[in-house]
Amino acid sequence: MRAGQALSRVLLTACTRGLQAGYANQPIQVETLRPRVAALADRPGSPQLLLRLGFPTTRVTAASRRPVDDVIVYA
Repeated sequence: MRAGQALSRVLLTACTRGLQAGYANQPIQVETLRPRVAALADRPGSPQLLLRLGFPTTRVTAASRRPVDDVIVYA
């Protein structure tokens, strides 16, 4: 739960500063690569996520959203 909350804060802060995020999780999911990522991070614990942050070279518009009434079912 705390890891998810921390990731949410990182992503929201990055967004407010004009950064975009991209996940590159294959090295985390491949058992033989996970220890190599851990060694590069040089931190205790096991890596859970590999995240790339950067400024976009082109402007991306927000995806369209469905109306709230199409998503929430009122009982």
